[in-house]
Amino acid sequence: MKNPKNTKDEMSPAAASKILDRTLESKTNTPKPSVSTETKPDSIQKKYTLEETRVIMERSISTPFDPSAIFKKIQKEIISDLLNGTPEQVKKATAKLQEEADKVSMALGLKNHYALADSCNAYYKPLAIQFARDLVTEYKCETSSEIALAELVAGAYIRVLQYSQTLSGLSRIDFLSNEKNGYYAILSKEVDRANRHFVTALALLKQMKSPTIEVNIKAKTAFIAQNQQINNTQNQSPNTNDQQ
Repeated sequence: MKNPKNTKDEMSPAAASKILDRTLESKTNTPKPSVSTETKPDSIQKKYTLEETRVIMERSISTPFDPSAIFKKIQKEIISDLLNGTPEQVKKATAKLQEEADKVSMALGLKNHYALADSCNAYYKPLAIQFARDLVTEYKCETSSEIALAELVAGAYIRVLQYSQTLSGLSRIDFLSNEKNGYYAILSKEVDRANRHFVTALALLKQMKSPTIEVNIKAKTAFIAQNQQINNTQNQSPNTNDQQ
């Protein structure tokens, strides 16, 4: 009879070979740790102030009537084909430019005075443009404010002519009525108002373009007035007043 303490489970060579193969297979098939391909932000996102946000929005958003947007569209879509394209491209570019002509003319209103012409009757449009150009040349207007003031002078002058022509045409009617008399009064007031606008705007334009006068005065008390008169009585005889 065998001693149970000395008995051991014997393993066949085939079973031991299978266990060894499974161990090696588990070691070779061990999954590698995954590496994340996502990039982390280098830093926290920048916070913009209200002023910076306003400036960014001004540069990013524009309306179809913004002169910058109008000229940018012409630069990208029209000007190259219009000047350097084939006859077919020139024809299409010309058609596109005609669609943008009104916007371009208004954007250049201070240069070509077309906006001033739109406020006048068709008969006076050439005169308004030429008079504005002459004023700009005469007074050497360079800034936008000076050119605008020259246009105000020209516009007021054209209104004087328009209202005067209307008033002169009504005076040829033979009959009179209360309505006609009231219309006469309105036209007369409009002529006077346009004339005052013309004189005031022209005087202001002259004042803006007149050279400044520098006066240096060294005195404890000085009185300066326009058309000041100084009478010298130092050499006057004391009996002059008595003789008079």
